[in-house]
Amino acid sequence: MRKRINLIFDLDETLVQMGKENYNNKGIRIKFNKYIFIRPYCKELLKLSYKKFNVSFWTSGSPKYCSKILSIILTDSQLKKTKIIICKYNKEFLELKTGKIYKPIKYYLDEEVISHYVKSLNLLWNIEDFNNRFSIYNTLLVDDNFFLEKINPRNYIKISPWCRYMEYENSLLILKEWLDQNNKLLKILMKQKKKLMLLYIISNPKVSDCLKNKIGIDNTNEIESGNSYKCRENLLISYV
Repeated sequence: MRKRINLIFDLDETLVQMGKENYNNKGIRIKFNKYIFIRPYCKELLKLSYKKFNVSFWTSGSPKYCSKILSIILTDSQLKKTKIIICKYNKEFLELKTGKIYKPIKYYLDEEVISHYVKSLNLLWNIEDFNNRFSIYNTLLVDDNFFLEKINPRNYIKISPWCRYMEYENSLLILKEWLDQNNKLLKILMKQKKKLMLLYIISNPKVSDCLKNKIGIDNTNEIESGNSYKCRENLLISYV
């Protein structure tokens, strides 16, 4: 069997976003007053990814939330092919396909713990359940959280955070085309045991008047520029 690169996707603000109002009638209700909005080109990206890569997911959401989102954005065949699904469970990580629980790795910045639940790929490198499949030479994490650049500096694709009020946004299309064009290059790097690359996918989204009215023009400019780490704070994120 041919070896493939592992792609691990975040969910919230990377592939989907949850919101309390179905302002454009494109949301999918998951609770009485909660809707899931799917990022443009999400399903096209996933279709290509399952065809050419090993696909996994890692989210800070709960097991119930994670299962619900994946049932919406994946086909039954894609879900079956998914390698691992990691989500937050109480103060630990749960791998949904096996039901096994793992202790999170603390991340220190200037000798201070900034997170107990950060997505450190060291969890995959150091645990026997994972390290026969995942390594620094064959794994890329796709996420909008800028902290992960510090933690996984050579195995990380930083993608612009997405908001449901963006009228047009094509980061996932850019990523899809890049992966399609560079799949062979990634495999060569894997065979030569060279570390993979840090990649930024930054788009130029158009923000709806509805969002501009909600967050103000200064914050809108930050989102449209795609350059500010504060951008994520301005996207009306609903936490699970």
